[in-house]
Amino acid sequence: MPPDPIVLHYMINPATAPAERPTAWDVEVKLEDLSLKHRMKSVTLDANQATLKTLGDIDDEVRRVFVLST
Repeated sequence: MPPDPIVLHYMINPATAPAERPTAWDVEVKLEDLSLKHRMKSVTLDANQATLKTLGDIDDEVRRVFVLST
């Protein structure tokens, strides 16, 4: 189920001149992604030793590539 919409209250004053350039703001909204949380939990619960070793090997390879490229 999607989260409730975010409502931003604002007022436009027609008596003032518009800005020369449009202005925009980034608004950070923290939401809990229950779908992702559930999928991540199922992956960690279903992981076995071989899977964990494979993930460790991939992490090591990424680390080596990153260190060599910087």
